Amino acid sequence: MNWLREVARRLRMLVHRRQFDADLEEEMQLHLELRQQEHLESGMTADSARAATRRRFGNVTALRETSHMAWGWEWFEHLVQDVRYGLRMLRKSPGFTAVAGLTLALGIGANTAIFSVIDSVLLSPLPYPEPQQLIATKQNDSLQNVIDIQRQTRTLSQGGGVNIEAMDYTGGTEPVQILAAFVDAGLLETLGVPPMLGRVITPDEDVNGGPRNIVVSYHFWQDFLSSDPHALGKTLPLSGNNYTVIGIMPAGFALPKEHADVFVSLWVAYPEAAPYRGVHFMRTYWRLKPGMTLSQAQADMSVIDRRLAEQYPDTERDRGRC
Repeated sequence: MNWLREVARRLRMLVHRRQFDADLEEEMQLHLELRQQEHLESGMTADSARAATRRRFGNVTALRETSHMAWGWEWFEHLVQDVRYGLRMLRKSPGFTAVAGLTLALGIGANTAIFSVIDSVLLSPLPYPEPQQLIATKQNDSLQNVIDIQRQTRTLSQGGGVNIEAMDYTGGTEPVQILAAFVDAGLLETLGVPPMLGRVITPDEDVNGGPRNIVVSYHFWQDFLSSDPHALGKTLPLSGNNYTVIGIMPAGFALPKEHADVFVSLWVAYPEAAPYRGVHFMRTYWRLKPGMTLSQAQADMSVIDRRLAEQYPDTERDRGRC
């Protein structure tokens, strides 16, 4: 194939550049000498023959560059020259080099971080069953509102809320602060990921004065419970209270946009705040019923919002969700 032969020829020239230049220089010098000899034989003086030969032959440098373009990889050679020049200049200015390198590192790092977020949030599917059915509200809500929405909605099959707070774990060699997800019973069921071991908090436990049960994340189970296969039923001291482990979530499970080490009932965590509608402290997630669309859910939630605003104007006026 002609193009393969051409590529091979140009590669040989690139590899044996010095030999090519030497052969080219020898060939041009021979041509000049032969032409000059012809002029001398015609009766010209040596100076006149030399000048006539140069005029007839043309610019030696231009001819050399033309030969390189025809036989070699001029763009690659220029690139190599530019890189070498750039490296020499950077070596001469170490301060500028350090600033430029830091700027590039920050720019590349920022773009990598931004892409990672976009990839995890927008491009990659959420790590839950049927993620296209999951929706999130725009603002925090109260537990009482969540209960009313669950009772009144026509488009949502289930939902739940979460609030992240720090707690002190004192079951190790020294106290350490962890992140606890205070959830209602519907949240983990809404996300649809079953625990690796045990179970999640049930609605009958999710009441004021309910048992202090806890579901732990996989990494908490590994880091703080040494991957104990008999961890279910153990007692964990958290912020002055003891909690019983009833479930362990699988590896890779995480809340949308939030990190949590353990999961505790909202009623247990906020016994004073949970019964009050005006305490808006939860981020809520919902799952669409089969066949329902986001626009239908938005219309449905708007109707419920207006109804709640009429019933509870002091706390629910001018609030929207979807």
